[in-house]
Amino acid sequence: MKNKKTVLKGRYSAVILIAITAIVCVAFFILGIRRMQNIYSKQMYANELETRKQYLSDTVNNFIASIDLKRAEDEERYTSLMTKSETYAKEYAISYGDYSSGLAAYFDEVALQDCFSYVIIDSATNQVLYSAGVLSMNEFDGDVDALTEKLMYSTMIRNGTVTCIYGISYDYVETVLMNEISAECKSKEFKDGEYIWIEKLNQTDGGDDFATVLVHPGNPSLEGETISTNTLDEQGNAYNQAMLDGINGDGEVFTTYWYQEYQSDLISKKIVYSKLYKNYNWIISMGIPAHAIVEFVSNTEQENQPAVYRMIALITALFVAIFLLGMYFIIGNDRRLFHHRETLLKNEAHVDELTKASTRKYGNKLLEEKFLEYKKTGVSPAIMILDVDKFKGINDTYGHDAGDEVLKKVVRVLKKNMRATDNLIRWGGDEFVGVYNSVNKDGLYLLAEKIFESVDDLSISSKGEIVKATVSIGFTHFKPEDKNYKDAIKRADNGLYKSKSGGRNQFSILDE
Repeated sequence: MKNKKTVLKGRYSAVILIAITAIVCVAFFILGIRRMQNIYSKQMYANELETRKQYLSDTVNNFIASIDLKRAEDEERYTSLMTKSETYAKEYAISYGDYSSGLAAYFDEVALQDCFSYVIIDSATNQVLYSAGVLSMNEFDGDVDALTEKLMYSTMIRNGTVTCIYGISYDYVETVLMNEISAECKSKEFKDGEYIWIEKLNQTDGGDDFATVLVHPGNPSLEGETISTNTLDEQGNAYNQAMLDGINGDGEVFTTYWYQEYQSDLISKKIVYSKLYKNYNWIISMGIPAHAIVEFVSNTEQENQPAVYRMIALITALFVAIFLLGMYFIIGNDRRLFHHRETLLKNEAHVDELTKASTRKYGNKLLEEKFLEYKKTGVSPAIMILDVDKFKGINDTYGHDAGDEVLKKVVRVLKKNMRATDNLIRWGGDEFVGVYNSVNKDGLYLLAEKIFESVDDLSISSKGEIVKATVSIGFTHFKPEDKNYKDAIKRADNGLYKSKSGGRNQFSILDE
């Protein structure tokens, strides 16, 4: 009675221990899930940040590509305009009567193109007769190159003492392009309210007027205003200086700055990508508020939350099941222990103590089962009989300990060439039977080659000498005329005998 109470007490203690363990595991699991969520959120934020930064740089670079395309279109248009205007200007001036006056009248009244700047000079006296645009002047010092340097596209017309220099200025081309780009900037719409803004870099060494705002869809009142590298954001960072340093160093840069939300006390962070468009010294920028990334992560977490709760419920149910299974195993412990001991005894009876191969008693039973299976399916395993060549000589020369070591190593290398479904049986002495499932006659050649290679590497040291061993093998399969598995064993044994008679260290297949 006392023993029974002790057993029951032990079982109750085990049940309580399992229950406590399950509760602790569930608690740790939930804490682990929460920690994993935090790590996942941080990683998701980092990944989304990189995605958004890539989006910013791609958008700005695509915008720059569109600027290059517009410039190419404008260049084609201006080139065509210059070519046509030269012919028309000459013809109009001649028909006008007074060549210099005719040229001025053409550009002022006929061409109707505000893009043209011109100066008409009497080359005999260097007197300026007419001028307009960036070439407007009262006096001319004779330096034609100085005049054409102001023009992106230029042409010179001469007739007698009249010289006309005209063309389209750099400032005009840039202004027209900027107007087109400005309209495009202000018309673009992005998913999170982002926008592209453009600043003109005035001086690369910074200062109060280092750049001028050209386009700013977010705050048009800033357009035309200059900005300073000394300006600080809401957290005291000189963000314009950081941008200029990046532009001067690599031509592009990612920066962040803190700002106060419009009509709010909230201080937010913006991530900005800026790139220098060298043709006009434009700094083209685009930014995205960091809270957009936070909101994305938060929304994603909310979408995933039901799945997390389902996982917690599933794992909790799993631990409850484990607890119930633990109780079941405790209740049936005696029976399981009995079966376990019985199995151990059977295994001991089935395993050869020296080599750890299966015993012949177990092998006879296995072969009988394989033969019955063959009769049902017609599919035969490969049957092998192998023995160690001149094993008695090894025992006589080096002793039984050396012989036992050779047998153990032979079994070891044979098992390396076996699958989990194959079996190796110690048939007696140095003779072993192998049962290989799903190995046909062609496969036996490859199997034998592997066995011989493995045995060839086998050696032991005894009495200061290296003992090498070789093996001879006979192979066969079950045949329809076999009455039982013993017929196949005899046939394989004949194959073994054939291998030994042929000089040993070889194999024979008797399937005929």
